[in-house]
Amino acid sequence: MKKTFIALAIAAASISAHAQVTGIVEYDYDRVSNTTQHSNYVASGLIFSTKYGNFDAYAQGLSAYSDGNRDTAGGVEVGYSNQFSVGSVGITPRIAFGTLEGLRATSVVKYMLYSVEVSTLIAPKTTGFIGVSHMNGLTQSAISAQNRVLIGADYALTEK
Repeated sequence: MKKTFIALAIAAASISAHAQVTGIVEYDYDRVSNTTQHSNYVASGLIFSTKYGNFDAYAQGLSAYSDGNRDTAGGVEVGYSNQFSVGSVGITPRIAFGTLEGLRATSVVKYMLYSVEVSTLIAPKTTGFIGVSHMNGLTQSAISAQNRVLIGADYALTEK
């Protein structure tokens, strides 16, 4: 894990020399209806926008509750995306690799994430989006494959 962080730091330093850098903080709460299953997910990271696309790196944490059991995990996710436009609509495909360590009965969970997001400006400084994603575990003891649909809005805190 320490080698992963060192590699991420070196890559971030070299990319950020010629990139616009954006900080991101994300929080998700998920609950399965009519069950006791729910989870909290938090991530914090940076997106480096270059002429070759967007490179991102996140530290992430997860706390999941199910049937009286609690699992916690922490890890990293690194990804690449590149946005293109069709009229006033932005389309952003993304591919990412991630790890989570600390889940009950597993050592390090590795996964791939594939997603596409469609967005458009709905008000000054506010962009609405809809996205779909597929996550697939890469290790035997990994989490099961998951598909998600996300709908939301992004609000720009600054002009850039």
